[in-house]
Amino acid sequence: MTANWLILTKVHMAGVTGINRLRYSQNKNEKRKSGLVIGVCALCALVLLAFVCVYAVAFAEMGLGGYLISLSFALAALITLTFSLMRGAHILFAIKDFDSLASLPLKKSDILISRLIVSYLVNMAFCAVVIIPCAVVAFVYNGFNAGIAAYALLGLLVCPVIPLVIADVFGTLIMAVTMNFRYKAVLQTVLYAILLVAIMACSFLISSIGDNPTDEIVSAIEGIILYYPPAWLLQQSISGNGFWWALVLLGASLAVAAAFIGVLSVVYFKINAKLVSNSDNGKFDAKRIKAGAPFTALYKNEMSRLVSSPAYLLNSTAGLILLIILSVGTIFFNPVDLIVSAGDADAAMISEIKYTFCAVVAFSVGLTIPSSAALSLEGSRRWIAFTLPVSPLKILLAKAFVGLSLSGTVGVACSAILTITLGMDALQACLMFGTVISFSLFSSFFGIFINSKLPKYDWTNEGQVVKRGAASTICTFAGMLPPLAVLMFGSMLPVSIAYLILGMDALYLIASVICLVLISKTKLQDK
Repeated sequence: MTANWLILTKVHMAGVTGINRLRYSQNKNEKRKSGLVIGVCALCALVLLAFVCVYAVAFAEMGLGGYLISLSFALAALITLTFSLMRGAHILFAIKDFDSLASLPLKKSDILISRLIVSYLVNMAFCAVVIIPCAVVAFVYNGFNAGIAAYALLGLLVCPVIPLVIADVFGTLIMAVTMNFRYKAVLQTVLYAILLVAIMACSFLISSIGDNPTDEIVSAIEGIILYYPPAWLLQQSISGNGFWWALVLLGASLAVAAAFIGVLSVVYFKINAKLVSNSDNGKFDAKRIKAGAPFTALYKNEMSRLVSSPAYLLNSTAGLILLIILSVGTIFFNPVDLIVSAGDADAAMISEIKYTFCAVVAFSVGLTIPSSAALSLEGSRRWIAFTLPVSPLKILLAKAFVGLSLSGTVGVACSAILTITLGMDALQACLMFGTVISFSLFSSFFGIFINSKLPKYDWTNEGQVVKRGAASTICTFAGMLPPLAVLMFGSMLPVSIAYLILGMDALYLIASVICLVLISKTKLQDK
């Protein structure tokens, strides 16, 4: 007899990947959507593989091949932790089918295990994109070793476990603490932002460790590995100190996961029941209704939806939160000043480094696009918007302008901070602000256009739309990949990175105009 948690995992995984729709749906449009998402994910995986390989080769050329696997393990774990915190614990809580699951003869641990395994598999796929190419490069430079290959495989399997548990522990605590607050979405976002600041601060302090001026890079890498115990354990086995270290890593990962499931099972139903229940307690405030312009009313309604939904708000502002942390962080730890004080860079190199921050800002703005899920979040209530006496253009633009307000305001403010702290000249500052404007326009208009063509109304959890919907996936990769490509090829091509950024901005402005024209001709799909 198949275990209940395995059946739930299979059903949940099929829903996340869209494989069932691709295989069994009789609707050609649905098949095209699922196929498009799978194709985009495959393309992005190839691009990320190339990006990782370029930097892995650079490290290997410096004689650091022996650290590549454990360093990629630590890097993948840090990224998993960061993005899991940005996602929040919404994969576990406040799901629409909670009542149906709770009524089934299932153990609480079965539901938890199934959802955690799906999250684990998704994150392991990302870790594979980081760890596997680094291992291949290490073998190319240092020779193949079956034992090290086995350790690399073990590292890949356990890499997401501890970061996911840590993120879910904090997510559960935040959910439990804020579930009785009226503005829990805002409070949760603030708490997650504080956690991200703490992680970034610790990462910087660890990476700055190393007081051997002749071998700063090796010292920094050893510091990262030393201060992340799982990576240190993996490195011990890779260095030939015995396989017991790897067994300790495996046992610790399994023990942490089991302990988390056991503890959370006790309060899982209680937290879920509170989150899906009505928290108004019958209290209503009488307010005077004011008349206003239709577009303004639609905009305010969409903004209210954003700040009242924890999953929507957190995932819509995660990239902007990272941008705020980055820009404010340069006030206290200016990377340009550190490079200048090291005396290893000339004026041309310093100028190129300043230009790369334009790509970093573009990546942050394109990382999370709220308009790509705004229409899908109407869900079963979409008939209200579709029957309003306003044109589809006003409805779509109102949703797009919410994202534009966020990315534009935060982007311009952070660009001003970076311009001052990094000491940019007039040309660099103009390119920085031009990048923010072009990416803000593109992310808003492209997001709502794709969402109007690929809506997902039959969701059971808001996280399915804002993190794993077809429109959200396509828009996120469309916003992330060009800046990554600029960073990857900027140091390889014989031209200044400024020309690459200028060309990218021009393409995004043209794409924004095209999307705006297409939006004006779009009809809302009630399916």
